[in-house]
Amino acid sequence: MTLDPRPDRCARRSGDRALAPRRVGLRRRDRTDRRRPRRRAGSAGLLEALAALGSLDNTEVALVSGRSLDFLQNIPGAPSGVWLAGSHGAELGHRPPAALEPKQQHLLDLVTSDLRTLANSTDGASVEEKSGSVAFHYRNVDPSLTSSLRSTVLDGPGALAGIETKFGKMVIELAVFTANKGHAIGAIRHDSGVERVMYLGDDVTDEDAFEILVEGDVGIKVGEGATAAPWRVADPDEVTMVLEYLLDARRRHWVLNTGLPTGT
Repeated sequence: MTLDPRPDRCARRSGDRALAPRRVGLRRRDRTDRRRPRRRAGSAGLLEALAALGSLDNTEVALVSGRSLDFLQNIPGAPSGVWLAGSHGAELGHRPPAALEPKQQHLLDLVTSDLRTLANSTDGASVEEKSGSVAFHYRNVDPSLTSSLRSTVLDGPGALAGIETKFGKMVIELAVFTANKGHAIGAIRHDSGVERVMYLGDDVTDEDAFEILVEGDVGIKVGEGATAAPWRVADPDEVTMVLEYLLDARRRHWVLNTGLPTGT
């Protein structure tokens, strides 16, 4: 897919109704650019930009995450009125949660117990329970132990029939049914009625979303790593700068299409 590197052009191509999930950027993934100095924006600036985008007519904002829906609903300073998708799309804030079958619930209880036992015996490890899955976090574990921990998880509870394994940044998630961020974007696209999607993400699990984008959508990888996204930005600070640029572009696009003076 050929994309114009200027975010105002991307905004125009996004149609009359656009979805702007999480993050956005504008550097070709295979191109080395000279970067201009940038200010430190921080998470506050990112959340403010998302809130401002969400307040625009014909623009939807979504937070799509591997974290639980409860976690997303309680992020300090998070914008209101946004679409939420937690647990890699297994939990959608605007849809009732899927009920587990008794066999699935038994399997989930079993692997959760195994992972809790492992975490309790490993300094720095933790377990996060979600709807239909459980995540084993080992970011704070002694690096010399991570390889053996991964093997323990994958060869133990992760090898059970009926378990789907997902890998993130220093986390392994075991799920009892299939759900991913691509499914989440598909559901939000359908339910919101948006015509174009701009999706940005920094994790391995975001690749599922990049892979389902269609002609006219925009996918941007945040940070290093192999990706299916055609565009890349370095970090959240660059994300905030581009979101602010996009916000200005969509405001001007609305003014031009309503016939109001551009200074209004």
